[in-house]
Amino acid sequence: MFLDKYETFIINIGNLSTWLKRRHLLTVCKQLQSSQAVQAEFMKIRQQLVLKVHIPKCNLPYFISFLSFHNYPIYQVLPLSQKEFIFQTDSNIEAMMHFKLKIDGLQDVFIKDKIIDIMQYMSHQEDINYILTSQYIDISCTPQVISKLIHALATKNIDVLGANYRPKVSQYKHSTIS
Repeated sequence: MFLDKYETFIINIGNLSTWLKRRHLLTVCKQLQSSQAVQAEFMKIRQQLVLKVHIPKCNLPYFISFLSFHNYPIYQVLPLSQKEFIFQTDSNIEAMMHFKLKIDGLQDVFIKDKIIDIMQYMSHQEDINYILTSQYIDISCTPQVISKLIHALATKNIDVLGANYRPKVSQYKHSTIS
């Protein structure tokens, strides 16, 4: 019997300002029928309320799809160790940001073709720039667009393993004095 390793993830979900919406999200999480129980709770990181989930790593794409089918806007999916990359969605909802989406099976031609179709469809409707690499999709867009993109990918049976906000760091040129 193969035992999957449990990991803790932080999911930055929009519209969690009221107690009623948070309670409804927890009841939705309890409805998820899985072989392992989903342990979910809310926590604050830098004044941003996020969902902390303790699940097996292989169940994370199913959990993201489940939340997407219930129309929760997902902005970030991070392991607990990367919690310093959480951004505040209220103040930055219209700002262009840089994200990295980790997709399972990105090397598969069928999945890559499906992703390209979704990205082309999104780029005709929204202001989005993207680059496909062998492991990630590098995206520059607003948080609203990334939540729409995660929703589109997750509801089209594409396994989203992570969505990280990566601030652009300016490149400094080091020179030596001779």
